[in-house]
Amino acid sequence: MLPFQNAFRLGIAAATIVAVAACSGSEASHEGHDHAEGEGHAHSAKFGGTLVELGDHFANIEFLHDPATGDVKLFTMDAHATTSQRSSTEAPVLTIKPHGDEVGFQVTLAPRVGGVTSTEKVGDSSLFTGQHDSIKGLDHFMVVVSEISLKGKTFENIEFLHPADAHDEAEGGDHGDHEGHDHEDSDG
Repeated sequence: MLPFQNAFRLGIAAATIVAVAACSGSEASHEGHDHAEGEGHAHSAKFGGTLVELGDHFANIEFLHDPATGDVKLFTMDAHATTSQRSSTEAPVLTIKPHGDEVGFQVTLAPRVGGVTSTEKVGDSSLFTGQHDSIKGLDHFMVVVSEISLKGKTFENIEFLHPADAHDEAEGGDHGDHEGHDHEDSDG
């Protein structure tokens, strides 16, 4: 039985090494995205929108809007935000909350049939689109996604600021009516 025990131990050791290497954050296992020291993963928005992580490195959504037309797009993506991930959600509802508006307004998105790939359809899509005239001219606002289902898991009431860095950019300058929260006055 000695050869069997050695083979068994060797197999366990090999499996452990593979598991540790896959989750260790090594360059080889995390090519294509950056890690900030002391922080987890940092991914870039593939289409230039606002990237929101779902779960603990489970998946991502990316939100884009065109302030000239009021068009919005919501992409569902894999954990590394590099590949589309189809959603079983048929028509996600967004609540858009311009600054100072606690209620906001809703935009119901439709799956883009033939979206990212020609085989996408309602209930099996990775791209959702919509339009609302009230979004025209807005440069930053809160977004709440009612529900997105990916890989058998449902995420509800996903709230984020669009663009993600809007508050940081606004800290240093005059950015309109911001009643309801304070910014330090840099002029003294």
